[in-house]
Amino acid sequence: MNEDIENLECVEKFLEKRKAERTVLSAEDNLKQIVCVLGELNKYLAQGKKIEIEQIQRISDCLIAENTLTFDLELPEGIKIKRGRPVGVELVESVRNLSYRKRDEEALQGRYNRKGQSLFYGVIHVKPNAGVNIVFSEIEVKEGDFVCILNSKTVKPLVCRALGIFENVRKGHKPWYISDRVWAYFKRVWKLYKHHSHEADFAAFLSVEKFLYDALTKRALKRIDDTNRVYNFGNTVANILLEDMKVDGLVYNSTYDLWTPNIVLEKYTVDDKLKHIDAEAFIINKKNHNNIYYATKTHIGEILPNSEIIWREESPSNEP
Repeated sequence: MNEDIENLECVEKFLEKRKAERTVLSAEDNLKQIVCVLGELNKYLAQGKKIEIEQIQRISDCLIAENTLTFDLELPEGIKIKRGRPVGVELVESVRNLSYRKRDEEALQGRYNRKGQSLFYGVIHVKPNAGVNIVFSEIEVKEGDFVCILNSKTVKPLVCRALGIFENVRKGHKPWYISDRVWAYFKRVWKLYKHHSHEADFAAFLSVEKFLYDALTKRALKRIDDTNRVYNFGNTVANILLEDMKVDGLVYNSTYDLWTPNIVLEKYTVDDKLKHIDAEAFIINKKNHNNIYYATKTHIGEILPNSEIIWREESPSNEP
């Protein structure tokens, strides 16, 4: 966790100091401003009000720095991560075709990366088939698509920041990747924030946490160009949280399954802390009304030391 607030005593002192520096009136004024700003941002995300990117950056920086608490989480070795890509009709020949884009200028805008900024997106594998289905959903495959999936695992612990964690606490939704001990810690921090804050400051904290959770799990409209507003906001928040070089990436809930965590990692983290295990190829058969995909696994890929992939046909099996 963040060294500045790594234990409850530090959290308590931080909150007490902030409360002593503020009056009830200043806290209430801050809440009014927060409500106004969040209203404007919601209009922006709904494709209504126009806001310049520079202004979004200033607003987001203030919201995160002044009205939330940011924690670093350590994810252990052995975490399995799946990453997929539609590949047309040809099997890819190398890991580089399935991993992050080597050249930044080739990267299109994504939920947490700007155009020209290459990051590694993946689904943390929680249970059999669930991860595969979320991969298909995240890359929005269609019936008849041919998809390759890269299977990796962490070989060193990851330092990540979890998005919307205190909204999860409020809802009582414990993410699986957070241990019982850390979850209990977050719940105690939530209570400390309530006890050692002016009522209006705690309301602002809850409002900002809920807004960030909702905005960062909001499904984006179909991307026509590189000016998607949901992505613009996500890019801004991600770049604020990833400024610290000790942070490897972000963990966040899938927009398709709020119980399945996704992860986005810096390129240097992938090279240093991930090992690519093997690859799989699927043909998409259909998707039902519950967003469940039915696919046939056609090939399994062995990854060689030089990162080339040797494919062999797999006995037909339907997923899920």
